Amino acid sequence: MNEDQKYNYFRDSYIDFITAMFNCEISAMNAENKQREVQGDSMAYIEEDYYKVSRRYKMIVDKYIEKMNKDMRKMKSL
Repeated sequence: MNEDQKYNYFRDSYIDFITAMFNCEISAMNAENKQREVQGDSMAYIEEDYYKVSRRYKMIVDKYIEKMNKDMRKMKSL
């Protein structure tokens, strides 16, 4: 496995991990809302809350990709 393949493998694996965490958080929010709906309570999370979670995970992925690209350029310049 060459350096580019290693880079792609680790990048993709990390992004898959972050995506799984994002999906778990959204699922937990949905479950909480559903439980409250069944009990007749108001929703715990609204559209804005989902949007905030989405933005947070997008920032995490963007920062990671930026760092990986910087590291890759540094390695290629050696």
